[in-house]
Amino acid sequence: MAFTTDLGNNVYQIDLVSADSLYRATGYLIKEEKIILIETGASPSNVVIQQALKELDITLEMIDLVAVTHIHLDHSGGAGLLMSQCPNAKLLVHEKGKKHLVDPEKLIAGARVVYGDRFDEMFDPICPIPEDRVEIVKDKEEIDLGNNRSLTFLDTPGHAFHHLAIYDPKSNGLFSGDSAGIFFHRLFRDHKIPFCLPVTAPTQFVPDIMEKTLRQLIDLSPRRIYFTHFGVCECPEEILELAIQWTQFFGKDCVDHYHQHQSAELLSSFILNRIQNELNAKGAPDDFPESSFFAGDVALNVQGIIAYVEKMKAKDSNV
Repeated sequence: MAFTTDLGNNVYQIDLVSADSLYRATGYLIKEEKIILIETGASPSNVVIQQALKELDITLEMIDLVAVTHIHLDHSGGAGLLMSQCPNAKLLVHEKGKKHLVDPEKLIAGARVVYGDRFDEMFDPICPIPEDRVEIVKDKEEIDLGNNRSLTFLDTPGHAFHHLAIYDPKSNGLFSGDSAGIFFHRLFRDHKIPFCLPVTAPTQFVPDIMEKTLRQLIDLSPRRIYFTHFGVCECPEEILELAIQWTQFFGKDCVDHYHQHQSAELLSSFILNRIQNELNAKGAPDDFPESSFFAGDVALNVQGIIAYVEKMKAKDSNV
């Protein structure tokens, strides 16, 4: 079984969690004079990373940089464990995320609320990282990898206030984290239907800010998007425009629906019906493999939409 895919331009895809899983996740490695790993996934993916490095003839000691787009545990939960194995690496993170990687207790507590009994299986262990090994990267900062290649880090809130996207001019590619949502790659691969959903997870979803971020990403005119969830998208403009449409739907129609009905269950059905209608209109088969993920993805989005509504209520009551 191969753990890596050569995407060209010295970019390698690592399937941290299989595409067949609801919690599917992709990491990426760029090999220049410096070697950088983008996204660690959760700690259970550590064994996959080690196998991938062996395929690429890279030792843990050769890793120079590890970058996480944000500190949600499906992206960064395994960072502490990996950093303990990579003695020469520095970890790059948004300035609002650093303290949570150095001391992850608050992050762990919040994730336990969301994931409940599944937490240990999905994320354990979560290890703190020594502060002197964590470097803050700011908006539009460039990180030099050598061989005339630099990566540009971009502040991309909306999904989370501590979110970075990473633009690679050499491949004209964007490592999007969750800023562009979830890409249903097998639906595109097998049926040529581009489809994505923004990730409105609790507790930092802000629709106006998310839309602004998506328009910022469109302005980059990337040739491809390297999604964390899941894989590479070669129709970036279409998928980003679609993400904007869904963000507007979540931020207006879904907010209005929840105001009216006050029901998470009804809101989930409302969103799932919209997804089904959209895909039917595009000619998608009812039984394509990724369709089984929708209920789980939507359940998380509903939590974020409700959290946003409640936050706006609290804000209005304090005015």
